[in-house]
Amino acid sequence: MQGSPQDLDRLRLIGWAHWNPIGLEGPPATPADEYDDYLMQAAGMIISGSSEATVVDYLVRCAEIDMCMAPADHNAARTTAAAIKALVETDDARRR
Repeated sequence: MQGSPQDLDRLRLIGWAHWNPIGLEGPPATPADEYDDYLMQAAGMIISGSSEATVVDYLVRCAEIDMCMAPADHNAARTTAAAIKALVETDDARRR
């Protein structure tokens, strides 16, 4: 991932489709950037070599602690982490 607007759009699609811990309606009813900071951090973790499980833990903590949405949906966090990892790996493969 290079941090392009397209990368952010793809991260947003992942977040709204799989994670959405607050249960918002999503764009256009909700600002598209609602989860950007969390998703960009998760992508950065994958890029830096963190395991998928570490990213799942991060997303769960964000939902439970930052958003007070306990108990967090662990399946949603797993699906989101896997999708972000796949996105990062696809982008890496394209650059080679």
